[in-house]
Amino acid sequence: MYELLILGTLMSRNMTGYKLRQVVESSLVPRREISNGVMYPLLAKLEDHGYIEFLADETDPRNKKVAQITPAG
Repeated sequence: MYELLILGTLMSRNMTGYKLRQVVESSLVPRREISNGVMYPLLAKLEDHGYIEFLADETDPRNKKVAQITPAG
């Protein structure tokens, strides 16, 4: 279920893992918290399957990685 929410959210715009977690949490009813221990393995799984990819945000001095949906996703 979380995989579909993540992919659906990334269809509108690219996001960091932190921001993505906030958006997905707010869309769940009743509201649920998603821990980093759940979110980041899900993102890694989606990346391994080729559904998302991570790009470096060059405008950020900390070089955050931003998730982007791929055509396969």
